[in-house]
Formats: sequence, structure tokens, C-alpha cells
Amino acid sequence: MNQFFGILLLFFISCTQTPVAQDPTPVNLDRTFQTAGVEQFFLPELPTWRQYSQNGECYLNQTKVNLDFSRLHSTYQLTLNQLIELQVQFFERMNVVGKERKMSRLNPREEAQFFYETLEKVRAGVKRIKLPNDLQVKFVWKESKLPIKFNPNDVLVSLCSSTHEIEDWLEKNYPGLEHPYALGFEALSVYNESFLLKPKESFLWSGLFDTQVKLVTSHLYLPIEFGGGIIYQR
Repeated sequence: MNQFFGILLLFFISCTQTPVAQDPTPVNLDRTFQTAGVEQFFLPELPTWRQYSQNGECYLNQTKVNLDFSRLHSTYQLTLNQLIELQVQFFERMNVVGKERKMSRLNPREEAQFFYETLEKVRAGVKRIKLPNDLQVKFVWKESKLPIKFNPNDVLVSLCSSTHEIEDWLEKNYPGLEHPYALGFEALSVYNESFLLKPKESFLWSGLFDTQVKLVTSHLYLPIEFGGGIIYQR
């Protein structure tokens, strides 16, 4: 009798135990790795369907990086020029390496490493953005509906192409051009000169030029991303 009750008790215990769920999907340790707080210096990444320029009428074929200028400025005392350089150089390095490996994203370990390496280069004075050292600078908008008339000292600006892509385009369409000046969409910022967020991204000309210059264009219309202060000139 006691043996019968013992068997019955074991049966009830086995029925009340909850089985442990097994996750068949292996954990990607690279993607879950926390990168020593580097995420705090990035604004949230926009989804693919938001990687679109309304005024350029194009989807970006490279994921744009938006750095937190305010936090970086307060943490590392970076100037506006250094912040734009950091955003541009980090974006370019990430996309070059990603294309070489045929990967849309690198793992967080490498992203953090690339970020801090790029930060040190920028603080050491390394520059990627090349602009004419003139008192007057003329801008040409690449996505304009009008035919592009481009002179050697003009700056070709795009809302759809990266700086590297514009340089490739210039080399193909203007072979032998001595100083191809280009500025791509990765230089756009959602901050103003006081490191405060604004509702629309734009180019920060005061942070791109070391001295005050006269900005001119032959376009009757330039989109809001170009900001103010650009004078129409035939």
C-alpha cells in the first residue's frame, strides 16, 4: 500500500513540474556585446524607409550616421568643425569596410573601435572634407533639375550621394579636374551652431569653413538643407 502511494506521489510531482524552454536560436555575442558606452554618442538610427531625401527625391543607398553633437561637445570639447569631420570620417570608414566585407553592418566591437580611432584622428587634426580656401565659394546642387555647369573651384553638393560618390562622379564626368570639391549628405546635421537639436537637418557652413566666406550659387532655388546665407549670383 505504501508503495502504491509512493508511486502516485511521484506521478503528481512529475506532472506539476514546468519544463524549461529551450531556445533553438544561438545568441550572437558580437551583436549583444556592450561597447563601453559608445552608443551614447549616436542618435537612433532611422529605419530603411526613412532613409529618404524629400528634396533630393531619392533613397540613400548608404545608412546615414547621426552623431550626438551636444554630448560629444560636452564630453570631448570638440569644435563644430571637428564634430562634422568625425561624423563624415566615421560614416566613410564604416561604409568602406562594410562594402569590402559585403556586410550592411559591422559588429559593435568593431564599430566602437572604429569610432574611437576616428575620434583620435580628428582630434589630431586629420581632415576629410576638402573645400576651397577662397573668400567667395560657389555651390552647385547635384540634384538640381537644371544642367550642371561646374567650374574648377565650385563645390558640388548632394543630398543623395556621399562625398566619395560625388568625387567618383566628378572623376568620370570631369576628368583631369585639378581640385574636385565635393560635399555629400553625410555632412548634414540635425544640430545648430549652439549644439541644439533642430527639426530639419542642414549643412552648417560656419562649421565647415575656418574663416567667414561669401557663399553664392547660380540656383534660383536651394532646398532648406542648404540653410541660409547663400546669395544668388548669375
